[in-house]
Amino acid sequence: MLPGSESLDIDPLRAQFAQVKSGMYFNHSVKPSVYKTQFPTDIRWAEAMQPTIDGKQNGADQVIAGSYLAMSKNSEHKEEA
Repeated sequence: MLPGSESLDIDPLRAQFAQVKSGMYFNHSVKPSVYKTQFPTDIRWAEAMQPTIDGKQNGADQVIAGSYLAMSKNSEHKEEA
């Protein structure tokens, strides 16, 4: 574990990863693009499913912090949504 990692916000954690000071962290799947734009890095990184005790993925991944909802700006039913 990176010392102090339990108290890092996500952007400082990503910065540490981009500087090769962290080998792995967990996040939901929409974030890998930040390493092309916000935290460019020369390291060869990849994403993978989180490890499990028995090597099997049971159930679905979920972001515990909440759900993300979106609506098109062109929606005809914004009020109803």
